[in-house]
Amino acid sequence: VQGWIYSPTQFNKVGDPVKFNTDPGPAGAGPFQIKSYKPGEALELVKNPTYWGGEVYLDGLIFKQLAGPQANLDALTTGSIQAAFLRDPTAIATGKKAGLSSVDMPTVAGNMINMNSATGPASDVIVRRAVAAAVDPKIVNERFYNGNALPDSSPFANSPFDPKVPGPKADLAEAKKLVAEAKAKGWNGKVRLFADATTPAWGEAVRTQLVAAGFEVDLQSKPISEIVTAVLTNKDYDLTTWAYGTTDETPTNYVQLAGTFNSKAPRYGYGSPALDAAIDGLRTAKNQTEVVAAYKAIAEIWVKDVPAHVITALPQSFLSTAKLKGAVRTAGSNILFDKAYLEK
Repeated sequence: VQGWIYSPTQFNKVGDPVKFNTDPGPAGAGPFQIKSYKPGEALELVKNPTYWGGEVYLDGLIFKQLAGPQANLDALTTGSIQAAFLRDPTAIATGKKAGLSSVDMPTVAGNMINMNSATGPASDVIVRRAVAAAVDPKIVNERFYNGNALPDSSPFANSPFDPKVPGPKADLAEAKKLVAEAKAKGWNGKVRLFADATTPAWGEAVRTQLVAAGFEVDLQSKPISEIVTAVLTNKDYDLTTWAYGTTDETPTNYVQLAGTFNSKAPRYGYGSPALDAAIDGLRTAKNQTEVVAAYKAIAEIWVKDVPAHVITALPQSFLSTAKLKGAVRTAGSNILFDKAYLEK
């Protein structure tokens, strides 16, 4: 995971950074070590016999990449896998009704249209505002989430610290006006839209609304791994399905937001000193009133500059069969398996 601590001794021993990414050997101090990694297929771990936290109960873990939330749910209910991390409200609700155990981790702004503010058409705030005016979260909810999500374009909607700053309003007439304004400045009206290949209905729901507003949309379905590479490594995208990973934990949100929008090194091309100061208000807040005030300051800048267009908050849930015990959630919505075990 990006940013986690690894052994510099082992890194130097492997020598090749590319090889280290897929076969690092004993590079970490955690409860498990990598046995094999096949990109796009599976990551297999074995327990670390020298783990500092004591005995690890499971012999190993295998993380499989399946074709979307329904495939994960099907594999769970048939016993092919023992646990799955889902961010789809319909699949989560179905799994709970089927009697699966769950650890819930709600995420604020769990689905959005991320926009490249550094290069391309979305580097113009007029285009970003046109996207926000064109795409109605309620329509995406109906067409993709079967009405089970919590559509709201405000960046902190459904957070326990929601400052109640209204998000951008869906307005087709305004979207058309903004598209015309951007074209008058020289833009050709074209955008690329990257959508997760396992959820094509999301891409189509967004595409049709953009087209209605006057955009010429090149919709490209890609594996999520390719989308992540395009956004974080190559910086080669216009619009894409995304989430910033904000949670119900303010300290976690401060770290995430500060790393995302730092004006000296903005992750997605957008940042400003004013937003830096607003985000820093989360770090210095002394009580809940000051926390909400900090979120309000961030939200007001967000709504004005539209670094991304929020579709909905989403439930996140770690669903598992009754046999899996001892898996624990952290404040950052990670699952710890060091004391997890399978009941016979």
